[in-house]
Amino acid sequence: MLHKRQELELPGDPQTLEELFQGALAITEELEVRETLTRIVEVARRVTGARFGACGVLGEGGGFVHFIHSGISPSEATEIGDMPAAKGILGMILRADGPVRLDDLSTHPDSTGFPAHHPAMKSFLGMPLIYRDRNVGNIYLTEKATDQPFTEQDQMAVEILAGFAAISITNSHQFHQVNEELEHRRADLDRSNQTLQALSNRVLWMLESERRLIAQELHDGIGQVLTGAILGADAIVEGRGDRDEVAERLRDMLRGAVKDVRRISHGLRPTVLDDLGPVAAVRDIVDQLRGDRSTWISFNAEGTPYRLPEPVETVIFRVAQEALTNAVRHSGAARIESRLEFDPRCVRLVITDNGIGMPPTSAGEGLGLAGMRERASLVNGHLTIDSRPGHGVEVALEVPTD
Repeated sequence: MLHKRQELELPGDPQTLEELFQGALAITEELEVRETLTRIVEVARRVTGARFGACGVLGEGGGFVHFIHSGISPSEATEIGDMPAAKGILGMILRADGPVRLDDLSTHPDSTGFPAHHPAMKSFLGMPLIYRDRNVGNIYLTEKATDQPFTEQDQMAVEILAGFAAISITNSHQFHQVNEELEHRRADLDRSNQTLQALSNRVLWMLESERRLIAQELHDGIGQVLTGAILGADAIVEGRGDRDEVAERLRDMLRGAVKDVRRISHGLRPTVLDDLGPVAAVRDIVDQLRGDRSTWISFNAEGTPYRLPEPVETVIFRVAQEALTNAVRHSGAARIESRLEFDPRCVRLVITDNGIGMPPTSAGEGLGLAGMRERASLVNGHLTIDSRPGHGVEVALEVPTD
């Protein structure tokens, strides 16, 4: 006999009422799904006197993702086997909008699909767990201890539990979803922090390298010139040697010092880069390196040049400066070609030579190449080095602009 939902009075037994509401409160305090299901089944069995009970939670595909049973031994559970499918009488409960109470389960047409070793069931009380018109699972109880059918009061008690259970299960899912999202965000933040720390370390490393280079330039170049100038001035003051000859030599040394200061200043941050942009700055590097060398060095700008953020222009200038200087000093090339390509989505600097090339183990290492890679990474750029012994070197920097 199928019992439809009715307006029922609460169970009248004070002890049953106390246990029902204490159990309902305990259910709402639980945030672990399986613990919630266990509490639901245990409380439901106690207030109804059922020998056996089970509770399941539905997944996105319509099957059970969690299923808890109570009232059978571990060995019986092993014999029953895997989690049941949401079919037969269990499927009927999931499709129902209210309780299903049967005096004799075996007479119902949907009473199929139970495993061979499942405990015998006659009296039956099943309930969908509904939250905001969405069925999140079900609970069912069988075999009332008195060998009598489940009563209307049993049904009402389980309905109350089912309402609390649906809320608790939904809250539990939301709690875990939020926790998972927070874990993902924390992991992303940790990765970002590690990336920022690595970038900070690379910036400090590059600054320190440049400081060492400047210190060496000052010591080996200007420092020596100024030391010589002091000795010349002392000779003039003390009347040693030919005064005019010493003064002429002193003037030449000071002019050389001024030239060196300008060269170092230009290397730190050329005004042409700020005033005219990377095309003029790279062309200026090429013009300086040509000098009276026999190496043929060319430069071309392709596309329509446009200004870029200051950090990007600085990286282009530094990479061009390093790559061209390396090619002139170390490649033994007769021909060096450089070009700066402007595309709406990226800027590409390419420098090639027909020199001796580098062995595979050296590509990307030494000669400032590691520093160029670091600079490129600071502006989300990508540096590639293509080289084979005897076939020259190609250094390509690509920086996205969108």
